Amino acid sequence: RNVSRAKMIHMSRIYLLAGALWVVLSLAVQGVFVAAFGVDQMTFLGTAVQWRGWHIMLICLQMLGALVTNAVNYAVVVNYTTQCEMIIYYMKGIFRRLQEKSTDLKLAMHDILDAGKSISQLNGQIAKMTSLCAVNFAELSIIGLVILFLNEFNSVLIWVYRGTFPILWLVILILPLVQAARLNSTIMSLKRIGLDMRVFGYQNSSQLERDSFLLFLLNLNFKAKLFHIPIKPSYLFGILVLVTFTLLLLLQTSVIGGSSIFL
Repeated sequence: RNVSRAKMIHMSRIYLLAGALWVVLSLAVQGVFVAAFGVDQMTFLGTAVQWRGWHIMLICLQMLGALVTNAVNYAVVVNYTTQCEMIIYYMKGIFRRLQEKSTDLKLAMHDILDAGKSISQLNGQIAKMTSLCAVNFAELSIIGLVILFLNEFNSVLIWVYRGTFPILWLVILILPLVQAARLNSTIMSLKRIGLDMRVFGYQNSSQLERDSFLLFLLNLNFKAKLFHIPIKPSYLFGILVLVTFTLLLLLQTSVIGGSSIFL
């Protein structure tokens, strides 16, 4: 149990550091944008800026706005992923104790109900905020990919900017989806161990107790949701395949990109 707690704390720190690194990289990408397209064409309220001092002020203001916005995105996503990770470790602890047959069935049901309360709280305001952020991340990722395929500039800086921009937003989009899918997969593993216990027995429990525990597990309705939709690994894989083939079709038919990308 101490090892699991230490591992959970270690993973939480990794998420925090990774999120901070993402914020820094987002500012770096914004800097590449300024370096690639320059500051001579910057406008303010529809008017071209002539004085170079104003250019510097607008760049600083733009960077500050990007820092605040991305810090909020970072806080929302890291909060959701960390909450998912904590519930996953808690559920894995229950799973391990059931495998080792070191806990009572009534106590296990009580622990599972506690986990269900945490999942219900996770599906509340935290999931709603994460879902709203995910919509923005998906929009920016799609726009970035389309602009990348339509890029006609030969500048290295422009290619670097347009190549890193969609990757940056795809990473932060995928993270909460993967965490929600991992949590739901852990819940399904509890239901599978209930079936094993029904067949092979559990401590000195009676057949009626094992049947009650299995029925309890099968009636569980605890699922991590985003956009009010339960996130499952099979859903993510299906969406990935669909998006990949759609992009390939659009590229091959020259709807986006040049006519000779793959020819």
